[in-house]
Amino acid sequence: MPTAVRLDFVPPTQPDIAELHAEEGPTKDGSFVEIYQTTSVGVYPNYLSYVTVPAQNPNDWFRIYWVNNQGAIGPYSEPVQGGTTTLVQTIVDRVMLRNPALNEIIVTQTAEWVIASTLNVADPYDPTLEASYAQLEGMTLLTMGWSMFSTMSLGTTESYTAGLVSQSSGSKTTSGIDEIKTILETAAKILGISYSVIFQMRDNCIAGGTVIPSGIDQSRLLVEIR
Repeated sequence: MPTAVRLDFVPPTQPDIAELHAEEGPTKDGSFVEIYQTTSVGVYPNYLSYVTVPAQNPNDWFRIYWVNNQGAIGPYSEPVQGGTTTLVQTIVDRVMLRNPALNEIIVTQTAEWVIASTLNVADPYDPTLEASYAQLEGMTLLTMGWSMFSTMSLGTTESYTAGLVSQSSGSKTTSGIDEIKTILETAAKILGISYSVIFQMRDNCIAGGTVIPSGIDQSRLLVEIR
C-alpha cells in the first residue's frame, strides 16, 4: 500500500507554470517512475512549495519537475531521500516561521549562500551536512537578515524650497535598516563572523625604487618622501 510522503521544494519563478510532476526511484541515480501529477500548482508568483505524494517506499528517492503552459518540461530537481530534509530546507523553515511575510524563493537563495559560505561547502544540498544548534541559529538569523534587506523598500523623500520656506515629504525605513543591522550583528556574534574590514596600503615602489621614502604610516595610508 502506498505511503504518503511530503516533498518540500522551491517554487519556480516563471509566470507560465501549468503542471507539477513527481517521480520516485530506489536510489539517488534511479531509475525513476512518475507517481504524482497535478495542474493545481497555484498562481504566479505563489506556486506550490510542497506536495504530499503516494510513495511505494517512504525511504526511496524523489524528484520533481515543472511543465509550462506550452508543454515545455523544466529541469529535474536534485533527488531527495524520503524521511530526510536538506539543511537548506531546515534553514528556510526556521526563517519562514519567524517572518512569514518574506518571499520563500529569496529566502531559499539566501540560505544556499549562507550555508555554502558558513560551512565552506560547494553543495549546500548535500544530505550529509550537519550543523550545531549555534550554527543553526546563526545561519537562520543571517539568512533572515539578508532576505529582509533584499526585499525591503527604502521609501522616497521629496523636498523643495520656496524663498525662506523649505518642506520635505515622504518616509525612509531607517528603523527597518536598524532592525536588519541588529539581526546581522547578532548572527555574526553567534557564528564568530567579523564584519570589520581593515584596509592596508600596499608597499610602495616610487620611481622604480630610486626614491626612498623617509617614513610610512600604513594605518593612515600616508607616505613621507624627502
